[in-house]
Amino acid sequence: MRNALLVCSAAVLLAACVAVPRATNELESARTAYRSAAASPEVQARAPFELQAAERALGDAERFQHADGDPARVAHFSYLAEQLSRIAMTTAAMRAAEARLATASEQRSRLQTELATRERAQLQAATRPKQVEPQAAPLASEIKRLEAGASGYAARETDRGWVLTFDSVALFDGGAAALKPEGRKAVQNLAQMMKQQPARGIAVEGYTDSSGSAERNRQLSQARAEAVKQVLVEHGIDPNHVWTRAYGSEYPLASKERVDVVIAQTP
Repeated sequence: MRNALLVCSAAVLLAACVAVPRATNELESARTAYRSAAASPEVQARAPFELQAAERALGDAERFQHADGDPARVAHFSYLAEQLSRIAMTTAAMRAAEARLATASEQRSRLQTELATRERAQLQAATRPKQVEPQAAPLASEIKRLEAGASGYAARETDRGWVLTFDSVALFDGGAAALKPEGRKAVQNLAQMMKQQPARGIAVEGYTDSSGSAERNRQLSQARAEAVKQVLVEHGIDPNHVWTRAYGSEYPLASKERVDVVIAQTP
């Protein structure tokens, strides 16, 4: 009987010795997970309540550990703190993605509004007196002359007006938004031509290929459109008559990066 009691006591002691390291390991994992979540500005901004729940669970685990409490309870609260920390990080990532989708929706709505405004302007222009038409021929001839004297450049007349397409290779180095010297010269020549058409609006639209992230492509196309606008303004074009738009990799044209300069059909 005495031997049986000794065996039982040894088994209990052994189980306690095993439980303490397990609880300690789980507490350290919980600390690591919480520190990672708390160090993220995105988690702090987008999942503060989830992060606070993880902090409370970790605090409970720490208190039981310092009070030499039941290792099972230390392990329980440690596990809870670790999972809540991971939930906080996942929640922050999901809310960040939702915010990006909302931004994309706003941009789409803005584009739709711009298109509607442009359509109204075209309708109004179509009903104006025909005395503005004599200006069309000189503009067309100037565009053709400009096209003949430049490389990496093409022009076409559309229902939007004249669309002058510059191959990005002719204007920019790969992945860059600073105009090359020959690219700056091409935009300067365009500015000289447009100074003869001061009433016409100009839209500078940036496009990239589909490589890289959508956000990076949008930023690059915006920066390139702004670079072209800056040179136009520096050479005498009214900044109130120049708009920039960033389309990134939308509306691809033979998978090429490009900048389109759209000249309004009528001033």
